Amino acid sequence: MFIIVWLRTLLWPTRSTFDSIVSAPGATIGSACIWVFLSNLLTYWLTAAIGLRITGIPPEFLTQYRQGVLEIVLFLLPLISFLSVVVLIIGTGVAHVLARLWGGLAAYSQLIYALAAFVAPLTILRIVLNGLLHVQGASSVLWIYGCLLTILTLKSLHRLNWKPALLLGVSLGSLLAVPVSDLVVTLALFGPTVSRMLNLSK
Repeated sequence: MFIIVWLRTLLWPTRSTFDSIVSAPGATIGSACIWVFLSNLLTYWLTAAIGLRITGIPPEFLTQYRQGVLEIVLFLLPLISFLSVVVLIIGTGVAHVLARLWGGLAAYSQLIYALAAFVAPLTILRIVLNGLLHVQGASSVLWIYGCLLTILTLKSLHRLNWKPALLLGVSLGSLLAVPVSDLVVTLALFGPTVSRMLNLSK
């Protein structure tokens, strides 16, 4: 049951816990990708619903622009959620290769599964605490805890020393903690400016 795996990873992030969950029959890359995709999709849907409630957009607007709303809900948000999975796959791959160069022992499938076991629930917790309960500082606390769990995951599964585990864990944990939607917005805002600067420098 995935809830048990998530709770064990969040509450008891020890070497024995990580070794146990990655050796289970369902510990696959597919499961990790599904967890991250669905948790991000749920988060974006809740964010959109909260945004509509806060802004007080009248139902008439939603009816008038129903096609656009449906495109956002059924196409854009799933696409961004899929990009979150891509970030997980690539980020984990880079960290895994570097960990192996430092003498790491884990398999890629083990690492990505263990990472997804806490990335997915932390993603849901972030929107619940920030968007629904309005807990101040929740994002910062979850970011720190996510980095800590990433460090412990790399150290436990790859049997790394603290120094490489810290370097890789903070970098990968920070990457996974940033919602892809934030990256998309950042690129949309600053992409044209960067492009103009590059053109002027030629």
